[in-house]
Amino acid sequence: MIKRIPLKVYNSLSEIDKFSNRILTVGTFDGVHIGHKEIFKTLLDDASASNSEHLVVTFDPHPRLVLGKHDKPKLSLLTSTEERLLLFERNNIEHVFVIKFDYDFSQLSGREFIIDYLYEKIGFNKILIGYDHTFGKNRSGNIDLLRALALEFGFEVEKIEPFKDGEIIISSTKVRTALQANEIELANELLGYTFFVSGHVIRGARRGSTIGFPTANIMVPYEFKIMPAIGVYLVSSVIDGIHYWGMANIGYRPTVSDDKQVSLEVHFFDFDGDIYDKELRINFHYFLRHEQKFNSLNDLTNQLVIDKENSIKILPNHKNDFII
Repeated sequence: MIKRIPLKVYNSLSEIDKFSNRILTVGTFDGVHIGHKEIFKTLLDDASASNSEHLVVTFDPHPRLVLGKHDKPKLSLLTSTEERLLLFERNNIEHVFVIKFDYDFSQLSGREFIIDYLYEKIGFNKILIGYDHTFGKNRSGNIDLLRALALEFGFEVEKIEPFKDGEIIISSTKVRTALQANEIELANELLGYTFFVSGHVIRGARRGSTIGFPTANIMVPYEFKIMPAIGVYLVSSVIDGIHYWGMANIGYRPTVSDDKQVSLEVHFFDFDGDIYDKELRINFHYFLRHEQKFNSLNDLTNQLVIDKENSIKILPNHKNDFII
């Protein structure tokens, strides 16, 4: 069994000591996908080889939530800050500095961020940067600026080339696009783990219980969390230490409701315990079908029976899916 070292999270400059023998990387790392994992692997390998401390520098909230234009569509993210920290820890990261990103911070130039903020106040001797990463006011900082600053101040810069899955360059945008197209298996392949939604169970109308399919109604507290596209999915959750499979509906429940609010409901197989108010992580494994409006509750029930049968048939193909 691998012993994990607890993640140390720094939330302000006053909490972190300046230390020159440090290798760091900077980014939002939304989703912590397999491309990000390559950066972390290089970070850890370089730190181990040089007997240096490693540090991941990230931001809360996501910069686009602060700088985004109001006339643009609402930004949806793969992970909340808490979920990112969980994923950092799962990737053996031990030190994370979470910078509070606000308008004042956004006005730092690329040079001010790297030298005045990171180099002078935190310290480092090497920085890793993704191939397309930009930073500073108006995205004025890039690999060229870093290389110029490295010559001036004597630190190293390593550019991490794009990580590809076949011909696809892995990116958080690619994962979001896959989720919004019901391509959950592609999203999971790009992530390197099963996409999940964290929330807690709230009381609903209990209609499912009347037709033999009781459901857990999941309220997702993070308002910017992206949801898979509307439809029915094979899912799983760990409840009180036991892994349960089930099927989830994301949508408007058109057969039983005129509600315009998207909801997430999960029916767990072979489970009849009380889970109200529990915090659950819903793992999405496979897209079963699109949401439909049925003519009657009987028609809906018949389809749910078919959905469950299909889920059980497909389930063996996903027993080895990696879940967080």
